[in-house]
Amino acid sequence: MHHILVFLFLLSGTANVLLIKWTNTLEAECNDGKLRFFQHPVFLTMIMFAGELVCYVIFKCMYCFLRRRGDGSEIVNFFTNGDQDFRPSKMFYPAFLHGIASILLFNGLYLTYASSFQMIRSSCIIFVAFASGIQFNTTLTARHWSAMLSIALTVFFIIINDLQRIRYDQNSLSHIDFNAVLSAELMIICAGAFEGIRMVYEEKYIKAINIPLMQAIGWRGIFGLLTTALWGVGMNYQPAIIPFNDNSRGVFDDFMDISKQLQSNHWIIVAISIFFIAAAVHGYTGLCITKFSSSSNLIHGDCLRTYVVSMMVLLLRWEQLNFISWLCFISLQFGIMSYRRAILMEWYRKILLRLQRNRYNNMSGDNTRDLDGNAVPTNRQADVI
Repeated sequence: MHHILVFLFLLSGTANVLLIKWTNTLEAECNDGKLRFFQHPVFLTMIMFAGELVCYVIFKCMYCFLRRRGDGSEIVNFFTNGDQDFRPSKMFYPAFLHGIASILLFNGLYLTYASSFQMIRSSCIIFVAFASGIQFNTTLTARHWSAMLSIALTVFFIIINDLQRIRYDQNSLSHIDFNAVLSAELMIICAGAFEGIRMVYEEKYIKAINIPLMQAIGWRGIFGLLTTALWGVGMNYQPAIIPFNDNSRGVFDDFMDISKQLQSNHWIIVAISIFFIAAAVHGYTGLCITKFSSSSNLIHGDCLRTYVVSMMVLLLRWEQLNFISWLCFISLQFGIMSYRRAILMEWYRKILLRLQRNRYNNMSGDNTRDLDGNAVPTNRQADVI
């Protein structure tokens, strides 16, 4: 069952990135009659939370159906087992953080490359490490610090490389501007801080009580949808600057353009519909991995979808093959694996064990002499005194 959850988590996460990037490359007519890209980060965040809210509806239907049997099926079922005595308001804080991070991430994905977006997002493990140290009182050893330093340097080189390749790789960029790409990638890093705090908080809360995970993700969707809807009202009238004002009225997120753009380009409806389902699956499976494993392992698994995203953007010709980007990707993966599994330390220990084993094998052939002058092998068992 756990392998299926990990597979669904990676599949849905990859679909989310590719679908949102696809909508960002589609042009549709706005209320002023001009063709513009689909840039609505607050609206997409609301769709994401609406998908998580559906998990709550599914949970309630399953729980009522199983409870009507009267044989205790709701207690042993994987999707409904858990304590019903908990405070739903505890999910407001992660919903609030997740909403802020998602708006920043959707803006960042709109303005930069999809492969770079996924790689920079992996830097979230640094903020998870700091938050875990505060919440769980864990100690960061030298290997943790070296791995985090490696990840930070790799992210820095990714940003520098993106600012260089903007001159020739412009297929998936909505704004061919250095400041736009730099702002987008800095927003992704800031979103990683909110995501790291949110993951560690959910890990602490979910492991402390036996709450049904589908119900927990449903409450996160409810609180997230309410808070994002309030933000949407403000963002609909908040003037914005370039490149965050690609709409008719020059505001941060013009909700008046959404219906017109959906009618103008039906492929956007298809992408958003699939994203609605994928967001629900991704949120639930991510919460399952956090409970059964840890938030650090969640990010470690999430980094695996970078392979698929990087390959898909090349096949779709959204990006050109960049050798430096792949070197940065390998370096980033190596740093994350070093943080989780201490690869360098394991190699060092294996080398020491091999040397000691070879030394012991060489000594086993040497003979020494006892008091009577007879040859005695050095690997003989010690005499009992």
